[in-house]
Amino acid sequence: MGIYTDGIVFGICWTVRDESDEIVDYYEKKHDTKLTMKQIQEIKKDFDKLTEPQKTGLSVKFYVSCSDTYGPNTYMDWWPSNINELDKILNEIHFTF
Repeated sequence: MGIYTDGIVFGICWTVRDESDEIVDYYEKKHDTKLTMKQIQEIKKDFDKLTEPQKTGLSVKFYVSCSDTYGPNTYMDWWPSNINELDKILNEIHFTF
């Protein structure tokens, strides 16, 4: 069985943890449609408020449309990603992952 996504991003979330792995910050923005450039710019402003140590230990997920091998139906879910993919979205006009 496999789970697949078309790569269209509807939302972004990240979790910041401290040295003891406790959550110190959780950020989430999701929408019913693909993220617009304006929405991405707003998320980038919030991301830029993080310190470099916070960015280093960031856990990132994208809200995407998913499907699986069991049927034709799609569903929305949080897809694990990383800081490099987040950086691409926040700093490029066209994005997929």
